[in-house]
Amino acid sequence: MTLRPFATTLALLLMLITNGQVRANEASSSAYEAVIRNTIQSAIIPAYKNLLNKAVEQASALDAFCQSPDDKKLFHIRTAFRELVMAWSAAEIYRLGPATNENRQEKLLFWPDRRGRGLKQVRKLIADQNQDALDPVKLQKKSVAVQGLLALEYVLYGDRSDDITRPQENIFRCSYAASILQVIQENTDNILKGWQDKNGYAALMLKAGPDNPIYKTDKEVIRDLLQKADEMILTIESRKLAPMLRKNREQANHKRAPFWRSNLTLFSIRANLQSVLDFQEKAALKTLLPEEDRGEADALIFEITQSLKTLQLLDKQPSLEATLKSANGYDKLAYLKNPLKGAHVILSDYYPTALSITMGFNSLDGD
Repeated sequence: MTLRPFATTLALLLMLITNGQVRANEASSSAYEAVIRNTIQSAIIPAYKNLLNKAVEQASALDAFCQSPDDKKLFHIRTAFRELVMAWSAAEIYRLGPATNENRQEKLLFWPDRRGRGLKQVRKLIADQNQDALDPVKLQKKSVAVQGLLALEYVLYGDRSDDITRPQENIFRCSYAASILQVIQENTDNILKGWQDKNGYAALMLKAGPDNPIYKTDKEVIRDLLQKADEMILTIESRKLAPMLRKNREQANHKRAPFWRSNLTLFSIRANLQSVLDFQEKAALKTLLPEEDRGEADALIFEITQSLKTLQLLDKQPSLEATLKSANGYDKLAYLKNPLKGAHVILSDYYPTALSITMGFNSLDGD
């Protein structure tokens, strides 16, 4: 596989920026509004609709399993879980507006759980057969760690999860999983409503101005969207890959990654990466650039495509643990920091400079 060095992309972008070869954007206000509208209607809302649909499908598969559990139906609910995780991973990028209200995104995915406190709470609920966990209303009042995707993963893949086909384990685990899914559906539905309501967050984004409590200009909206895309890249690099890779292969620890029990870590990261590409393409972000500069934005496609190709080469590994123990697998995951840094430069430096946008503080930069 021929790999274009990250240094080449970085040098090109920095040269364009420092030499002033990236022209100030001359796009009209209608062009900005179109990009914002495209992002909302073609990327954000479809991502959350898909997440809601996959949660409904998971609940349906779970109901069929719980009524008459067997190994075949267990396979089906685990397959549905994979689809649910992929849908979440495609929506994860849009950590703003309705997703941040009432800790909804944390309720969907409480991670990282650095001290394992959330896992301990989930284990205790199951061990105690806590009946409050079976009531979605009561479950929502508990810790965010016991009501989201990682709690559901533990029910389906954690200790003694194969016993879910046995009557004694089946009753509680099934009911707890069903309760989690109702909470996931409710939180996702509330996020969707927050975007779609007449006076919701989409309306705020599309009507920037002096009377808008959040956005005074369209460029501020684009700044937020660029920052969320950049944060997705930085989250992958600094929070999903670095903690499990650590300093070397001997120290690598697959349990530091999300979704390792279901072996969906790398699939989830691929969906995260694809969501960044989808943002640029579905939003038609490049249309804000002068015609002669749009080709440089394709560097983002190159860097993320390189990352996706590298991850695809690991599909045949039986588990994340096996990937990290393999010299070839470890090296491929370690290599990802190069194209990810290239993507970071494009989102945090190239686009903002080209559009004359000042980016705000990013708490993930350098994490």
